[in-house]
Amino acid sequence: MMDENIPLQYWGEPYADSKIDAEKVMRRYYKEKGLPLTMVYPLWVYGEGDQTFVPLLADAIIKRELLFWREGAIIWPTYIDNLVDFLMLIAEDERAIGNGYLVHDGELTTLELEEFCAGIAKALGIPPVKTHIPYWSAMTAARFMEFT
Repeated sequence: MMDENIPLQYWGEPYADSKIDAEKVMRRYYKEKGLPLTMVYPLWVYGEGDQTFVPLLADAIIKRELLFWREGAIIWPTYIDNLVDFLMLIAEDERAIGNGYLVHDGELTTLELEEFCAGIAKALGIPPVKTHIPYWSAMTAARFMEFT
């Protein structure tokens, strides 16, 4: 189980690693300069008006362009209204200063066939995506494309 007390570890992936670096800078400013801050880590935000997460997954499922590279990948969905409620609570509570919070709806799911994406496919009335490629293969292709 992952929670706010797990030490930060680099993943070897630019997006995640840059977030870790940004947090380290912010925590240094908190300690050295007294900058009041609260770190909030919303996980897989979705909701009404979403133009990124669910619509892009749905489009990839419809076009049969979605590939899974990590079987059993766990996600913790966060409904946007729940995130906003949380932000409003911590904005008024001084005990939040200096802390970090993972924000999600409290239930995990997997991204793949049996759960999240399968639910999207079912709602669209189409078969779920079943294409898997090995993680190392996906990372090799991504690094090659990034390099070129």
